[in-house]
Amino acid sequence: MAEHIQINDVSPRIQYVADGATADFGFPFAIFAASDLQVFIDGAQQGSGYTASGAGQSGGGLCRFAAAPPAGAVVTLRRRLPIRRTSDFQENGVLRARVLNDELDYQTAAIQQLADDSGRALHFDAADPVPSGALPPRAARAGRLLGFGSDGAPALFSPAGGIGSAENVLYTPSLGAGAGTVAAKLAETLSVRDFGAAGDGATDDTQAIQAAFDAATARGASVLIPDGSYRTTQPVTLGVGAFGLHMRGEILAAGQGGALRIGQPGSQRLWGTRYTGLRVRRLTQSDWSSEAEIGIQIFNAYASEIGLEHAEGFTIGAQAFGDANGFVYCRVTLGRFYNNRIGLDLRSGQGGWNNQNTFIGGTFQLQSTLHPGLDRCGIRFSRTATGYDNPNNNLFLNPSFELRGVQDWWPSTAYAVGTRIRGAGGRIYVAVQAGTSGAGAPSGTGSAIADGSVRWDYAQAAFDSVPVLMEAAGRANMLIGARNEGSGRIIAREFGDALGNQYDFAYVGGQGAAGNAIGGHYIDYRGNLAGSVLHLANGIDRFAAADQPLKLIWQVADVRSAANPYDATRIFVQGCSLVATSPAPERRLNTFRQLNNLELRPGALRVGVSSRGVGTCVDTRAARRFLFSYALDGQAQAGRMLVRCFDADDRLITTGQPVRASRALTFNAGLGGFFSGSESFAPLYFELDPEVATIWVGITGSAAGPADITALRLFCVEGHAPRVFPGHAEDDPGPVAIAVAAPSIGTHDLGALVRNVAATGPSHWECTAGGTFGTLAGVAGTTITGTANLFLASAGGLASGEYVAVAGAVAAASVAAIQRYDAAAVTAWAASTAYTAGTVVARGGNVYVCVTAGTSGSTGPSGTGNGIADGGCTWNSITARATLSANATATVSGAAVAYVAPGFAARART
Repeated sequence: MAEHIQINDVSPRIQYVADGATADFGFPFAIFAASDLQVFIDGAQQGSGYTASGAGQSGGGLCRFAAAPPAGAVVTLRRRLPIRRTSDFQENGVLRARVLNDELDYQTAAIQQLADDSGRALHFDAADPVPSGALPPRAARAGRLLGFGSDGAPALFSPAGGIGSAENVLYTPSLGAGAGTVAAKLAETLSVRDFGAAGDGATDDTQAIQAAFDAATARGASVLIPDGSYRTTQPVTLGVGAFGLHMRGEILAAGQGGALRIGQPGSQRLWGTRYTGLRVRRLTQSDWSSEAEIGIQIFNAYASEIGLEHAEGFTIGAQAFGDANGFVYCRVTLGRFYNNRIGLDLRSGQGGWNNQNTFIGGTFQLQSTLHPGLDRCGIRFSRTATGYDNPNNNLFLNPSFELRGVQDWWPSTAYAVGTRIRGAGGRIYVAVQAGTSGAGAPSGTGSAIADGSVRWDYAQAAFDSVPVLMEAAGRANMLIGARNEGSGRIIAREFGDALGNQYDFAYVGGQGAAGNAIGGHYIDYRGNLAGSVLHLANGIDRFAAADQPLKLIWQVADVRSAANPYDATRIFVQGCSLVATSPAPERRLNTFRQLNNLELRPGALRVGVSSRGVGTCVDTRAARRFLFSYALDGQAQAGRMLVRCFDADDRLITTGQPVRASRALTFNAGLGGFFSGSESFAPLYFELDPEVATIWVGITGSAAGPADITALRLFCVEGHAPRVFPGHAEDDPGPVAIAVAAPSIGTHDLGALVRNVAATGPSHWECTAGGTFGTLAGVAGTTITGTANLFLASAGGLASGEYVAVAGAVAAASVAAIQRYDAAAVTAWAASTAYTAGTVVARGGNVYVCVTAGTSGSTGPSGTGNGIADGGCTWNSITARATLSANATATVSGAAVAYVAPGFAARART
């Protein structure tokens, strides 16, 4: 060396983070030889691949790699010297300064090396009392833990749980917190993986999960189910003593009887517990036959926080069960409920109840092809035979229902092959030929049923998809901001004494343009009361303010039952007042009890022209806001609203705008009132000016077609009960006694009136000679002789309480011609079929008799009347009631029942 090395106060170690391009790395400490430099890359010592330069230089040197270390690698360079003397001084020899300096430099470098090593080791603080750092002998310290005693001095401990136990590992979570063992900390939340659960979707984790649940129940701890799919072969149960459950993974149920149960039946409660991220999925889709297939079942939660994240493939997705106690005051977050027959079930067991819970969110979805023949619902309120029957004050915020119910059939609508619809009688049909529907929904149970240019096959009996099913008599339960997409027109179905529930839907859709029409959705009341409220944000119900509830002030729930023949041309409608505006409307409030141009239809009253109207009169001096609604048979959207306004002097108001409504009403001079310009199912909300003292409100036919009315209702949107009255009849003939029961064995008095419901003849018969009826069952070969009166009772052909009467001598054709023309009992019409004269067929709910033999066409007869052309055939419409002919001596055939009344005479009365 030209001159000795100077050892500076520099650490003999330096580190770099490689960038993947640099190959040269300097070091600031001196080395005596290239071998004194140790090189590490990511902790691995390198024996080659580099060169070191700068040995003997005081300022350090350079390490050059043959290839640059990879980017991100940690490069460590350090000096490592053998601990030795490099020189030996002779007695009385020459003491050269250079040799002495070299020796001292080497020893100084070695001391720096030792200082670096000791600095990287544990050591006691300089202010600590002098402790003993000596370890006991090897045998004495075997199997023990090194720690620190209460005085801070090193000590050995014997772990109770073995060398790897966390029982004696101390844990201090933060400054100022008390110390505890790691074992105690870990025991606060138990992971199912600690008990052997694999979570790989294949291993049976039932026993491992149950063991974790049992441990948590015993210790009062929470359970964690980490990420993964945990397969089970039977339900697992988390007991009442557990503090909670937190799931990041899912339970995959491969067995029967459900997946996850929390709590237990009986009086014990889950007080203030938290269950988050609950996720269950059935390995195979349930067939929905057993309600024991419940994804998540929670008993008696009280003021708890619950997160129902996902439930898929079960009969019941999740069930909140109050049993011998309540499921109450809980905050429940709802996630996705998929392919469950019942999404969420609020159930009350013996002595249990479900009250005052808040449910947030929730999507209730089903595949459109899943179990198409079975009913399904989103939320159900249910109970056992001994459960509480009034679940109340449960709030659902922003739920969504996509239950994939079958859409209702609509006229003049294009349908593709495979489309499933709900037709007559609620039956389900599938389109087998694409086209545009006609005027009447498909009916019957046949195949290739004609409907306009569409052809339908009967698929199955009726089923329903209902967002809310209120089997228990729930009170004051609310859905706010809900969404209904493709679940059908029934928003809720209520049983028992359910009352005061509120269904607020922000959006309804998924039924096509007609099915989404405002007013097309409704509450299906099946119980004793009808007091719940349906609000549609895009519907008329928005006018019913919360502080101004609707009050039903008038209704004819079954218009057809209230409508009866008055004479050969006129119809009487009990509870209604009728108006006729042709040739000119009345200028005063004059109405009629009976009118012509009305027609009795099966299940409905047909108003065929706009000059006839059916409704009622109201004294409006104490009330100004009303809601008028009606229902039509067959869902045809013909029929228009008419409001006629009169002042305090009973004069028709024809100018200004005395009535303001939810849709445009314009004054029509020919009708003498304010008339809706288009057909719609939507109820009509209207407000009246103070000048209006009385009104007539109702429905008329229209140019678009007749209105087949089934129900009429009028609500007052205020707390009043205004007077509803029938108006002033122009031609009231006085009361008419109408028989309310079919003839039977027994005596009938002189002067009694019986009603003739045959297609022709007088409207009534009056008894002119009292007597006792005989009876004659319709047995083939039975003969009627003499001048008896013959009555035919035809089950299914006549409405309840009606019968057919023929008076005087029996002088017509053969009694063998007695038949029951009931559409359900007659062969359905078929296309391209040869028919003979006299053949009776059914189509579209009507019955027809062939009067000209031939081969039928493609569309078939429709409507009523005679001479209806159909290919090479001609048809006459015949009543769906019984027809009757008889002579003095005739034979009864078929299943009809005839009544013979010797000594009873009658005369026609019109």
